Formats: sequence, C-alpha cells, structure tokens
Amino acid sequence: MTGGRGWRRLRLAGADVEVPDGMAPSEEQGVEGGVVVLEDAGLRLTVDATPFRDRLEGYGARPGFRAWSEAVDGTDLDLVAFDDEDGGRVLATTVPGGPTVAVHVEQEAYQPDALRILRSIHPTHPQQGDTDA
Repeated sequence: MTGGRGWRRLRLAGADVEVPDGMAPSEEQGVEGGVVVLEDAGLRLTVDATPFRDRLEGYGARPGFRAWSEAVDGTDLDLVAFDDEDGGRVLATTVPGGPTVAVHVEQEAYQPDALRILRSIHPTHPQQGDTDA
C-alpha cells in the first residue's frame, strides 16, 4: 500500500515517526495523556509513553508470532508481530527508554506501511501530551 500514499513526520508521545498523510487522531485515547492513537484506512497506530505501557512480553504463544531485531536510527529495536484477536495483525516495538509503538493492520497488504512506520522511529524525550497530531 506504500506506493500511493504521501508521508509526513510527527512527534508522538516520545518518538518521531513517519506516518501516512491520511492518519488522523482517533477518538480512542488513553487515560494518562501519554498515549496517542492515529488511524487511517487499514492502519491504527498507538504510541504509549505511560509508565504502564505494554512492554510486549508474553506474546510468544500468539498465533503468527514472530520476533526479530533491527537497527533503527542507531538503536537496536526488538520488533514483534502476531495475529490480533480481531483478525488483523499487530507489528510493534518498545523503544529502549521510550514508548511502545504498535501498528494494527487490517490486512496483510498494509504490513509494509506498518514496517515503514516502525523503521522510521527516532526516539525523543517525551513530555506529557507531546504530540503534533
């Protein structure tokens, strides 16, 4: 799906990420204010910088689970992917000392966009409610 989309960079809850132009704030927001949720056709991005964020541990038994490491902007990130209960797929990482970034995709065709988002992460120092969205 990447080919037909324009992209922009946003600062979201402790991470600069590149997102498709169509991504907009969701009505689903976190209670703590350190959670940003953006949506676009086929994608939902959640950036969680709260102290209670999911550290992405314990997903190994999920259907379709895969884990790997990649160097992103000079930081080694551990990425995971697994099937969602809703029939989609989740691709995610926890930035060392930073937020958890998760992309929920409705269809396999959106996985390249999810990976592009995760591979675009530039960690920042979060401040409560930090967002350009």
